[in-house]
Amino acid sequence: MKRVLILVGFLSLGLLLTGVVTVKGTYPGEPHVTNFYMSNACDGSPMTEFPLGTKTVYVVFDYVDMNNNEVGLRINDNSPTPWNLWFEHAKIYSGSGRECLAASYPACRTSVHITNILLGGFYHKQPIIWRGPHGVCLPLLFKDHATD
Repeated sequence: MKRVLILVGFLSLGLLLTGVVTVKGTYPGEPHVTNFYMSNACDGSPMTEFPLGTKTVYVVFDYVDMNNNEVGLRINDNSPTPWNLWFEHAKIYSGSGRECLAASYPACRTSVHITNILLGGFYHKQPIIWRGPHGVCLPLLFKDHATD
């Protein structure tokens, strides 16, 4: 029995090494996303801290070897519950290129956010955790009810 298990182990290793069986990963020709980051401009550097007064944040990424593949983005407050989702985007991509998406920073949000990228509906990369502008949110505290 021990010899049979050893033989099966070597056979499995041989199949894996010859490429008959593959482990999930990014291989040449497989659709994937690289250079995924947040910034204050499409041509800006990666940022994880945005200054007070920031009205728009940008999600930048390169898509590679796409063949009508859907790439999705979700930005949540620091609690990943559906009601804290404040930006969502999905688009079908083909070929390779760079995408820059503008997300208007909503007033009166918590200061810590999570940006996820999805490929084919599945989380594709580590999320980006970033800090937005923070300060007192007076518009929510003193709403003008005369305009309701």
